Amino acid sequence: MKYITLKMRLCRFVALCVTAAAVFTAAGVLIGRAFAQGAGNTDAAAKDTISNAAEREYLREPAERDKAQNTAAERETTDSAERELRIEETYGYTQFTATAYCKCTECNGRWGTDKPDGQAESATGAKLSEGVSIAADFSVLPPFTQVEISGMGIYTVHDCGGAIKGNRIDIYFENHEDAQAFGVQTVWVRTAKETA
Repeated sequence: MKYITLKMRLCRFVALCVTAAAVFTAAGVLIGRAFAQGAGNTDAAAKDTISNAAEREYLREPAERDKAQNTAAERETTDSAERELRIEETYGYTQFTATAYCKCTECNGRWGTDKPDGQAESATGAKLSEGVSIAADFSVLPPFTQVEISGMGIYTVHDCGGAIKGNRIDIYFENHEDAQAFGVQTVWVRTAKETA
């Protein structure tokens, strides 16, 4: 009898353990699903936040968007100018202010000519030629010095002018419209290896 009672108690204990294990397993599954669902909701909330931020960015005032784009463009331009400055200085260039003139009396004063086939006088007596001749301060660039203007080519100092002082050059053009269109520009100049 004692043996049967002990056996029954053991069976009940095993059944209770199995039931408890089943309950804990079910609870674990339910808790796991709850956490998974909560994580999914968190991901969805994060996606919504990102989407809302993108929408807010898009709906921002156009002036603000333009300002941000302009700031980025200015930063890129500044970086590019600084790189160019380093490159030009490395290869022996000096910064000059460049203007332009032609043979007319408006540009060349009393040494100019308004005749279509006329030739303006230069300070050196050399014939002025587009793509070849420039005016410079003779104390900076002596007469007949050949210089390389970055991006433009080789020019020769054939002329000078009252307003051309220091790091300033005046580039000769055949017609007045081209000279006016050139305007005032910053250029990089270095002495060429060969001189005339």
